Amino acid sequence: MAMHPITQRISELMAEQGLNNAALSKKTNIPYHRLDPWFRRHNAKPNAGDLEAVAKALEVPVQYLLTGETREIPSEREWMINLYDKMPPEKREQLRSFARFLASEQAENQSNAQKPQESRAKDDPDPV
Repeated sequence: MAMHPITQRISELMAEQGLNNAALSKKTNIPYHRLDPWFRRHNAKPNAGDLEAVAKALEVPVQYLLTGETREIPSEREWMINLYDKMPPEKREQLRSFARFLASEQAENQSNAQKPQESRAKDDPDPV
């Protein structure tokens, strides 16, 4: 009997990672008696909370388990860009303002870090 496509993807990932049902149960804190039927009955599949726990344990996005599309978890940078793209204009402006603040703070910190080195070079006429 064929498994549900979601469970099939989970099963393939488990095989790649050398996990059995008991190990996945332990890794996700999903009781074995709730997890095991996913692999035994065609119509059985995880609920939303269990799906999130499984995706995290197997280190894939939930979207991959649902659709089979891209197994890569977006980088933090990609996540932030996607989040920015979905923001309304006023929230985008707030984020840009905060980014400008952080950039100026970083530039100031770098400038302050260089000042002691510059003053030591002036005070020591014979640097070694």
